[in-house]
Amino acid sequence: MNKYAFFIFVLMENMVKFLHIFILGGNYMTSVEICMILTIAAYLVGMLVVGALFTRKNKNSDDFYLGGRKLGPVVTAMSAEAS
Repeated sequence: MNKYAFFIFVLMENMVKFLHIFILGGNYMTSVEICMILTIAAYLVGMLVVGALFTRKNKNSDDFYLGGRKLGPVVTAMSAEAS
């Protein structure tokens, strides 16, 4: 086990202890459940960051719905087929 994997393991173990003592009031969650919750939380935070960064590029609703009319024919055709 390399040092990064060990660090992640120790971090996850401490998160389980923290959730067990302070948040759950004694109800125990398994490390798999903790990993799932942390993964979902990381995904949500990532989506909020991406949304905040790309919101600045949209100047009006046409930019949002039509991509600023900068998409090529291949991307447009793929989008039309997907929907």
